[in-house]
Amino acid sequence: MATGVSRSTWWIFGAAVAITALAAVLVALQLGGEAGVAAASDIHETLVVGLAAALILRSAWRLGPHTSVGRPWLLIGLGTLSYFVGDAIWTIIEVGMRQEVPYPGWPDVFYLIEYPLIAAGILSAGLAFRGLVPLGRPTRIALLVGGGLAAVVHFGLLAPFVLNEPGISLAERAFSSLYPLGDVLLMVAPAVFMLMVMASLGGGKLSWPWFAVIGGSIVVALADAGYSWLATYDLYQSGSFIDYGWSIGHAPIMLGALIAADLANPARSGPASS
Repeated sequence: MATGVSRSTWWIFGAAVAITALAAVLVALQLGGEAGVAAASDIHETLVVGLAAALILRSAWRLGPHTSVGRPWLLIGLGTLSYFVGDAIWTIIEVGMRQEVPYPGWPDVFYLIEYPLIAAGILSAGLAFRGLVPLGRPTRIALLVGGGLAAVVHFGLLAPFVLNEPGISLAERAFSSLYPLGDVLLMVAPAVFMLMVMASLGGGKLSWPWFAVIGGSIVVALADAGYSWLATYDLYQSGSFIDYGWSIGHAPIMLGALIAADLANPARSGPASS
């Protein structure tokens, strides 16, 4: 039964998963010691996120970057590209220069830039359906979820452990607050909004790319939140299980863009998708 998704799309997604799995094996075996673990962790993530950025932007170009269909993917692709730049800087410092990456540092700046770009991409995609479904209920639920989670983050994490911690610098407090608040307000809340819009449309092929983006965004948000907490207390190190969250999260976002391009160009996917 034809699905409209090309075989090459699944091969590319499978390659991203395979790269992540290979890195996990290398880290588990501790090949090359501490330097080898850092190299496997950093390089695999940079490769996967870089691949995702390139293919999301390619899909946006094919869909028309100035159209209501392609514009969301352009924004998401630019966000992923920013994250890739952060990863590249991190890898150069830790693997190439063999120095400790400062927190906060330039990689964190580029990581955080991804948040508003992905949020804008997801929201613009949802708003494109305003002529088909009412957006009031999805908006209210997304605001409720985002606001509720932001309150939990503030009172359960930031107030007791970050904002009033005397041993943490002002810059560390700022970035350690921006990460979890950005996660819930600019990643999770837009994902909930889009999920509600897709549910109102009744699902179907049109929703496939966005279900992938929603899942990937939530995984990235969870990984970022964990990283900010660990980094605040100098507990983070390359090779942590959190590292895989970023590659595992960006791979479905890439998959969503590829599926969107396939569905918009059924001749491209051909019979290989059966």
